[in-house]
Amino acid sequence: PPDQNIVFSASPDTTIRIWSVSSASCVQVVRAHEGSVTGLSLHATGDYLLSASDDQYWAFSDIRTGRVLTKVTDEAAGC
Repeated sequence: PPDQNIVFSASPDTTIRIWSVSSASCVQVVRAHEGSVTGLSLHATGDYLLSASDDQYWAFSDIRTGRVLTKVTDEAAGC
């Protein structure tokens, strides 16, 4: 599992930020969306983050690298 001293924030500025609680600093910025980020869910392994946005995309990102691994539209998912 990842470091237990991290928290995530979703923002209307389209970013997801990963914060270190112990140093009170941002350690990673994930740029997965073009709209406000409206939801976050941490994968059970603690290594990946699923995010939703006003841009109508779901994104699956690696929290260690900030890399977006895949993006899917609601339409493509059949929703």
